[in-house]
Amino acid sequence: MQNMVTLQEKIVPELIQVMERRYNILRNIYFSQPIGRRVLAFKLGLGERLTRSDIELLKEQGILTTDPAGMWVTPEGESILWGLEEFMHLAKGLSALEKELAHKLNISRVIIVPGDSGEDETVKKEMGQAAARYLRQILKPRMVIAITGGTSTLEIAEAMPQNPGQEELLVVPARGGLGGEVEIQANVIAAKLAQKLGGTYRMLHVPDNLSREALEVLSTDPGIQDVLRQIHQANIVIHGIGCAGEMAKRRGASPEQAAELLGKGAVSEAMGSYFDSRGQEVEAAGSLGLPVHDLKLVSTVMAVAGGSRKAEAIKSVVSNQPQQVLITDEGAARAIQALT
Repeated sequence: MQNMVTLQEKIVPELIQVMERRYNILRNIYFSQPIGRRVLAFKLGLGERLTRSDIELLKEQGILTTDPAGMWVTPEGESILWGLEEFMHLAKGLSALEKELAHKLNISRVIIVPGDSGEDETVKKEMGQAAARYLRQILKPRMVIAITGGTSTLEIAEAMPQNPGQEELLVVPARGGLGGEVEIQANVIAAKLAQKLGGTYRMLHVPDNLSREALEVLSTDPGIQDVLRQIHQANIVIHGIGCAGEMAKRRGASPEQAAELLGKGAVSEAMGSYFDSRGQEVEAAGSLGLPVHDLKLVSTVMAVAGGSRKAEAIKSVVSNQPQQVLITDEGAARAIQALT
């Protein structure tokens, strides 16, 4: 297929552009269905006339269908969408970029999906799909999976197909709770992922940003000790990556505390720790769970994060941690490439 893609780029380069546009249309409909044409055109920044023309063609081919609620992708269209994903991956040279970044970042594997999740939310859903596929490939009976909170990890649980019969799997939150939206907290995501996999789950009912004294008291509770023991037995850890300033705000830091953190050189946050551009930990949040320095004891560590604006944050975290698999998007990948 790579030879065919190369020929098309040389002889009919405009064909790749048309396919990418229609792929983005199909992907956005699939992840947002049902959706109206005008809303879709606005999301993609396309003119209504061009959007209407592409949609009519896709309907004629049986790829889309419509009803009063909006547009839907047909079963045949869904199959074509995943085929197009592979084609776009090759057309954009993402396979070569995956190998290049894995080498430069000194990690085991990089998986890149087309697009930029900072500009198109559906790309984050596709990252979730890619992470869910990879996770299914490496799962074995009696494994323990630890997962952090966040929007990227939530998409993995949402994308995981219902798969009963994996009762021997245990899913646990990697860290204590993070204030804010309940649906993106680690406890909720761990429960959702376990239910999809047909496994079991445990919850860690510990607030975030507690004082050292409070954490010491809570850690003596037998129930919390039992969950912490299971978290430390994790075979797979899945975590997101955030920009330091944004994560400090989400964790309830005052403007003065956030400024102090950034003054220390923090550019990223993962697993409750903040890192500078060299990947050195500069501060840890007050929470219980798996500390970042224990990741070296875990067989597989999956980092899931995208968006070109997160490039420096992603590079700082994954380039200094062992056993990393990075699932990201094209926007972040190309920006990381420019940084390395």
